[in-house]
Amino acid sequence: MPDQPPFVGNQFSFFGKMDSSLDPALLQESQYWAAMNTISRGGTIKTRPGMATIFNAPCGNFQGFTVFTPTDSVPNLVWVVDGYVYVSEAPFQNYRRLSGIRFYKRSKFIAFAECLQTSDYTDTGTLFVLQKPKKILVMQDRNTRAAYWDGGTSRHLNPTRSTVVDAATGETITQPERDETPIGLWMAWAGNRLWVSRGSDIFASDYGNPLKFTEQTYLAEARKFSMPEDVVGMIQPSSGLPLVVFGQNSTTYLKSNILDRTQWLNTADFQASEYGIGCIAPRSIINKLGLIWFYSQSGWTNLNYALQSFNDSKTRYWDKEMMFSKSNMSVDQSVICAGEIEDYLLVSVPSGDKKNRHTWVYDQFERQSGWDSVWTGVRPIQWAKANINGTPRLFCASVDHDGVNRIWEAFQPVCEDNGQPI
Repeated sequence: MPDQPPFVGNQFSFFGKMDSSLDPALLQESQYWAAMNTISRGGTIKTRPGMATIFNAPCGNFQGFTVFTPTDSVPNLVWVVDGYVYVSEAPFQNYRRLSGIRFYKRSKFIAFAECLQTSDYTDTGTLFVLQKPKKILVMQDRNTRAAYWDGGTSRHLNPTRSTVVDAATGETITQPERDETPIGLWMAWAGNRLWVSRGSDIFASDYGNPLKFTEQTYLAEARKFSMPEDVVGMIQPSSGLPLVVFGQNSTTYLKSNILDRTQWLNTADFQASEYGIGCIAPRSIINKLGLIWFYSQSGWTNLNYALQSFNDSKTRYWDKEMMFSKSNMSVDQSVICAGEIEDYLLVSVPSGDKKNRHTWVYDQFERQSGWDSVWTGVRPIQWAKANINGTPRLFCASVDHDGVNRIWEAFQPVCEDNGQPI
């Protein structure tokens, strides 16, 4: 707690933030039991920043949302409804549908991975280095062939193996539009490779090329990595540590930071798993202030805290203060999603609704960190941040109460939503 007194003059100063896990009578004088659509800094409670609609998106199954900046271009909002992919280039005045891509309209999730391609093959199978690296957005739904977009080309990828054999060497020659990204779902770009999960299996791309999977060295001559259970999500720590792969009840580390694939077989504990700690909400996994945050079976936590708590058999979650909202959660918590900007973490949860009606807001500002309140008004399916002209901006895709799919921008300078009081 800060050194400031709990009272200033005749007014309360709420430095203690929100805590609904206690009986109100047991709260400290600097705390409050619950709040909605507020922020709290310096002990003062204020109305939260506003939100503004960027677009009314097409109607249908809202499957995914991200922000992608192609090479030598500006940020683009990217979203998928009923299997169709839509993009809008900054300053987001209009949007269009990408040609050549169509996912299964009933897929629950579309997953995205931003990659950097630095190598490719000629038509005769000769490897070469690109003169200029190219950013690529890979998309998956587990039901349809993977697809990609680089700001120009958009198409599905063909995982069929090449059949042409070099007569001199006896080695298979990779052919154009073959040996490409396998069908899967959750992905991560780590160690200059694309890692793709399908069920409990994980595949790693060629070095520097997320669109080619010709290299077959894994562990013990296997053609894939096998996880303890189905993969729920994965993330590359910002510090360049091993890739973290989550199941619902397990966490596995793959030493993706070892770039030389031939060394994987000789590396002790290249793959190592922790049991009893996992993630149940793929879109809740996020890097913030050097920590990996996610929603576990027990609740919202970070990986360091979960491992420490697991070893001493204590509580493994970080959200007990949000108990009034947490106690009314829908059965399907896989839809929980998280976002971050500046000192704020936002966790959207299905409280009192099958959609994410409540967004919990955690402020990590200096010594006054804690939960501010629950935000309402939108029902995010996914958050995404972009740096536009040097300014960080936070967006979300939402299935709103009126049934309309919308793209919103949060943290507006006025305390209004689309010009209406909050």
